Amino acid sequence: MTGVTQRPGLGAMRIGYLMQNGAPDLSTLSGPQLHVTAVVRGLQKRGHVVRTVASQRGRLQWSDDLSQWHPVHFTFSSSRRFRALERPLRRLQREAQLPFIGIFDSARYADAASYHLRGFDVVYERHGHMGYGGILAARRLGIPAVIELNGNILKELDAQGIPMSRLQRAVSRQVTVSTFRAADHVVAVSQALGDELVMRLGVPARRVSVVENGVDIELFRRPVDAAQVRQRYRLGGGPLVCFVGSFQAWHGVELLVRAFGSVREQHPEARLVLIGDGVGRPAVGAQVSTMRLADKVDFLGCLPQAEVAGVVRSSDVLVAPYPVPQDDFIGTPLKLLEYMAAGKAIVASRARTHDLIEDGVTGLRVPPANAGALAAGIVRLLGDPALRAALGAAAARAATAHSWDRVVDELCTVLTTVIEFHRGSAAGS
Repeated sequence: MTGVTQRPGLGAMRIGYLMQNGAPDLSTLSGPQLHVTAVVRGLQKRGHVVRTVASQRGRLQWSDDLSQWHPVHFTFSSSRRFRALERPLRRLQREAQLPFIGIFDSARYADAASYHLRGFDVVYERHGHMGYGGILAARRLGIPAVIELNGNILKELDAQGIPMSRLQRAVSRQVTVSTFRAADHVVAVSQALGDELVMRLGVPARRVSVVENGVDIELFRRPVDAAQVRQRYRLGGGPLVCFVGSFQAWHGVELLVRAFGSVREQHPEARLVLIGDGVGRPAVGAQVSTMRLADKVDFLGCLPQAEVAGVVRSSDVLVAPYPVPQDDFIGTPLKLLEYMAAGKAIVASRARTHDLIEDGVTGLRVPPANAGALAAGIVRLLGDPALRAALGAAAARAATAHSWDRVVDELCTVLTTVIEFHRGSAAGS
């Protein structure tokens, strides 16, 4: 089936969920995978048809259930004329060292997306660097395009060490700005991102909505046998300091390890538990060895979400470090919402990306890029059980406003409004 020809019911929408660049592997647990899965399945639970078009297992595919994937069909972009035009222009770009602007990649993606989304009502695209195929597909289909923004893409590329010339950086910024301005609406996952879209990128405020990330509240509040969890992972009986996330540069795991070295001077029985994986994992492992902390730091790797919840619930202090003084990576970290839902004491930075935490109420906020301040916050909580309990209880109460059901309800409102406005504009023209 390549298109939906009949509405599934009154008020139901037909939504094309697109991820041209940077699509997460939806078979492996990660923050982006959790977000995509929760949104798509939440929309489907409400009776909406959602078709995802994304690169999975190394090739572009489509799916109606995120389980069964099918190869996409190309039309004009598989023609001899398209390939005959593409080859010399790509060669010219390479030889003349012209900046990459993604014309052919986006055109090919738009070709596949528009074929498989015939008869749909709206395109909803998770934004990826230099990807504007969703906008092209929406224009070809005559339907509105909504973009979801999850972070500062260019800053994340810098943190990953991906080299770009000054010209390429300028082109990347211009393509990104043009993409957002061309969208019918942009959904930002934090107020800080929404402000940046309006104030720095020039997107009209009426076309920006903020829909913060969500959390599986029931899962992270489920009672666990902490002694059994500790025994399973050989975590001992001392205080546990826990971090959940990928080992990316902007997550500050190395900063946390430095801070933990100081924590152990006052709490030698404490252990640091690191859940997740990523490109920075080897460097953190080497750091742990150099600091002679190997017997006190546990790398648990990527765990199923239920096991993540169990370890988090069995920990004493949960940490969200931030490694740079500049407030660049602005989003709504899923880890913070999971920490809050678990009802545990949290140490986070004062960077805007951690604004979900209210200092002294739902957690402690410390200066970013400051291992000493991070250590002091952890030490304070480890030494004050009553404060830990009070902060954790307040965080759990605050987390109730961030369920995935709330996220999906807000997205439904945005998408319905955009579709109705687009149809009204088309009818009046």
